[in-house]
Amino acid sequence: MLLQKLVSRARRTGRKIILVMDSGNPHHAKVVRDDLQNVRAHVMAFWLPHYSPELNLIEILWRHLKRAKMANVLFSSHQQFTGYLIAALEDFAHRPDLTLKLLQPSRTIPNRKQLRRAT
Repeated sequence: MLLQKLVSRARRTGRKIILVMDSGNPHHAKVVRDDLQNVRAHVMAFWLPHYSPELNLIEILWRHLKRAKMANVLFSSHQQFTGYLIAALEDFAHRPDLTLKLLQPSRTIPNRKQLRRAT
């Protein structure tokens, strides 16, 4: 379990770990809250505000993938979708410049053509 690995690391390093959590419903389940309560000496949960995808890095990645790589694409099978998604993630992983560009705040939301040009 992730929390046990985090506790082990906190004990090994002697430092408290801050776990950033989004406010999705699964993260507020009683069992999750209980587990976090049990490890509070070693792991502190930091909750992102509701409806703040700009603060959640994975949401920025998913938004980019949906807009630039997967918009208006019809997949004939789950296998085709999975292969396409893996290729898009690998492309993203090999482009650290794009990763940094996506994280920079912007005043305008780029359209699909601009995103395709950037990737």
